[in-house]
Amino acid sequence: MKKFRMLLLGTTLAAVAGLGCKKDDTPPLASANYTLYNYSSGSAVNAGSFTVRENSDGNASISINLSSGYLVPGVTLKSYVVIADTTAGTEFILSNLQDIDGGSGQATTSPVVNNSTNTPVPYAELTSDKGYAVKILNNTNVQATGVIQ
Repeated sequence: MKKFRMLLLGTTLAAVAGLGCKKDDTPPLASANYTLYNYSSGSAVNAGSFTVRENSDGNASISINLSSGYLVPGVTLKSYVVIADTTAGTEFILSNLQDIDGGSGQATTSPVVNNSTNTPVPYAELTSDKGYAVKILNNTNVQATGVIQ
């Protein structure tokens, strides 16, 4: 009988200890892929891609990858997050992104920082339906652009 009680006690303790263990409740971080286009020919031509990722703190990062036909070795390309002001017919720069090496066509900005407030931009804000876009410039010429939607 004593062995039975010890076995029952051991089984109960093991079951209770198992209830205290839980799987990781952290949800996976979000990300979204978008296409960059070049419009210099008058129609949209695929010029690469960019990914908006959610960082562990909820803020956004952006990785850019230009297609080989849009690389410009020896040139530094500027990149921005912009938003259109449809009433004024202009666009405003939300954030200056990392410069892009024209030879590799790649850059990552983490976190994306709002130029006006100098604070990180939350992933949910950047991927909301507000008309944000990524724009890549070679001097004043638009090399590629892609809408975050």
